[in-house]
Amino acid sequence: RKIAKARNLFNSPAKLIEISNKYEVLNSEEINETIEVNDNPDNSKQAAEEPGKVEKSEIPPIMLKYVKNYVDILDVIRTTCGPTENKFGNGYIKIFTISIEQYQKVQSTLKVQGFDYYLVRPIDKRPLKVVIKDLPLDHDTDVIKNCLKKHGFVIGKVTRLTQFRTRQPLPFFLVEVGKSEISTKPEEIFKLKNLNHLSITVDPYRGRKKTIQCFKCNRFNHTAELCSMTPRCLKCVQSHTTIECEIKQRIEKTICINCNQVGHVGAYRGCAEFPKLTTAHKNRNNNFDSNKYLVNSNISYAQKANGTSANTLDSEQQMAPPAHRPANNVNNQSAAFASTCIESNVNNTPIPAISGNNDLSVLMTALKELRKLMKEAPQLIAALQAMKYANNTADKLQLLMNACASSDFLDDP
Repeated sequence: RKIAKARNLFNSPAKLIEISNKYEVLNSEEINETIEVNDNPDNSKQAAEEPGKVEKSEIPPIMLKYVKNYVDILDVIRTTCGPTENKFGNGYIKIFTISIEQYQKVQSTLKVQGFDYYLVRPIDKRPLKVVIKDLPLDHDTDVIKNCLKKHGFVIGKVTRLTQFRTRQPLPFFLVEVGKSEISTKPEEIFKLKNLNHLSITVDPYRGRKKTIQCFKCNRFNHTAELCSMTPRCLKCVQSHTTIECEIKQRIEKTICINCNQVGHVGAYRGCAEFPKLTTAHKNRNNNFDSNKYLVNSNISYAQKANGTSANTLDSEQQMAPPAHRPANNVNNQSAAFASTCIESNVNNTPIPAISGNNDLSVLMTALKELRKLMKEAPQLIAALQAMKYANNTADKLQLLMNACASSDFLDDP
């Protein structure tokens, strides 16, 4: 028998592992000395280490509205603000800057030149949205705002929530808590248990996913607070906001400012230009094959578990068929003959299907006439059901003749 030699792994000299810290340069004072001495603007590494420089991914893009002469606009930005990275998508040009100073300079240039654009609020600057519960339905929102300010929070706005379809007010208040270095942290609002001498519950806001539409230009995916585009009115399609429009009455034939169709306004969710949300439920394939789950009474549970079908066995009928319950208006002779056919057909081979006329119109006409006949003579329904267990054609015709010769059918007018 071969035995492996024992290896002394612990006495072998261990290899030294080199350990390095790529952030070690941050603790050195040489970085400050290098920035003070080196004034070369082409040094990209130095630009990344300057305190005014931040990573490009942390600065949101400026969304410039696409126009045909966009090249002239980008040339003006490049001349006054320096080179930028520009990407086109969904009718807008995303302008990416490399520093906050360049971001502010590009924004100022676009505003002075009168170009259409909107801004994207950074994630770290977005307010915290919470819902305050257990307050009266008619509670004043200004009182809630002032009470929260006394606790040291920076409150943007307080809104009473309503139902989406009925627009009925709810006893829930949506509060936007801003972020500030000198104020209380927004997360501290969840620890608040009392407000205006009442016990409250503060929960995170879980809003439904929906498309955002600007109240100023009535375009999508941004708010009026960060919009610097030309305003558009929903009613008269002029260059002013809808709230400033002189038309106060209801307009019968409205024109959509997004798709130019008559009959709806630009805020209509069924508009062709209204962005459609894509969810996992809409992308899911909901096809259901009902034939896959049909129950075969000829196969027992043991055969199904073993993967054996009834066709591979000598007898197709392996289980007793369910008890047949004839209708109340069927005569006793048809019911007795049907039970006799059931007992005699237990060990017989399956009955082949009867080949009929291939013409669909002729078949449909025959079925309509048969349906009328079964309404006038309900005995035929039980006879047709009993034909399933008949041995041959003669027995089937006998069942049909017995049903037709019943006294109830002959007495019908």
